[in-house]
Amino acid sequence: MFKNILIPIDIAKESSWKSIFPVAVSEAKNYNAKLSILTVLDLDFVNMMTSMQLDFGIKAYAEPKNFREKYINKAKEHLQNLIKREIPNDIKTEPIVKGGKVHSEIILTSKEVGADLIIIKASHESKIKEYFLGVNSSQVTRYAKCSVLLIRS
Repeated sequence: MFKNILIPIDIAKESSWKSIFPVAVSEAKNYNAKLSILTVLDLDFVNMMTSMQLDFGIKAYAEPKNFREKYINKAKEHLQNLIKREIPNDIKTEPIVKGGKVHSEIILTSKEVGADLIIIKASHESKIKEYFLGVNSSQVTRYAKCSVLLIRS
């Protein structure tokens, strides 16, 4: 039934993937599906600082040459290591790193990889929000063109 499953995670937060990976592995084994594991980086700060330097000549920090590419490559390396540690070798995987708004990148990536299922964590920043879906999971559930499996803690 499912051939390509998209798993959006935050590699910096174990809680974003710890409960999702067992479900994803089980689904991948059941359907011989590939897991496309996505992490989205917030590059707004890098973009803002670069703009300030270009527009105003402010040297707030010294950006190394090709910082954006190096940052994305380092994140991809971390994601590959996480996949190697947590996903069995017999499961087909594809690590994907993007920069932008999380829910938008999840929707775009689901189309790009031809995902027929997205498994996402219902994330909550505080106990008060525990009764509501997180912003990203809510937007993905609303706008995804494929099935969405929402995992609660």
